[in-house]
Amino acid sequence: LDSRHYVENADNVANVIQIGTPNGGSPLADFIQRASLTALGILPTVLINLFAGPAGVQLTTPHMALYNLMHGSNSNVRYTALAGMYDAGCFALNPFCRPVDRLLLSISGSPGDTIVPKWSVHALGYTGKPSYSSSGADGSAKHSPLIQSFAVFNQLQGRVTSNRRNLQTSSTPEPDYQSTISLSGIMIQGGGFSDYLYIDGTTE
Repeated sequence: LDSRHYVENADNVANVIQIGTPNGGSPLADFIQRASLTALGILPTVLINLFAGPAGVQLTTPHMALYNLMHGSNSNVRYTALAGMYDAGCFALNPFCRPVDRLLLSISGSPGDTIVPKWSVHALGYTGKPSYSSSGADGSAKHSPLIQSFAVFNQLQGRVTSNRRNLQTSSTPEPDYQSTISLSGIMIQGGGFSDYLYIDGTTE
């Protein structure tokens, strides 16, 4: 979501790739807000949201519906939003088969990644809409494992392109060739990620 906000008026980004992003909000966040209001009341819930977890409100479906009305896309950016679709793979009447995953799917919505439903990831009309599926003991399509999955990386790798024609960051003439190098890593919100690229024997 931060990437959407940044590139809306930026001229130095060619591609935005989202993985399991709640573009339409998360019914799980709605459920948590309702549960807090029921158990604690209005004032404690407001204080918790204000000081401990404002993202809990920001990820609700009403908040994201309002955000989407107020914000749009950048026509020079190619957007891709990949949704995870996890199936617990259990017999419906077996209460001991992956109960936590099944509970989360029942709250957040299925198909989905146990936290964000597919419809939310694909809520925006201007994004590409790939999906990745797994079931049973293979939990790679669940929300957290999605960003660590080599299968997901391989599926999205072709969408990482230089797309320099859309970037207005330099008046230097374009070279007669273009190349793309992809880096993989995990970056938490507010953190950073750096690496070295070795090109023709030099480091950049």
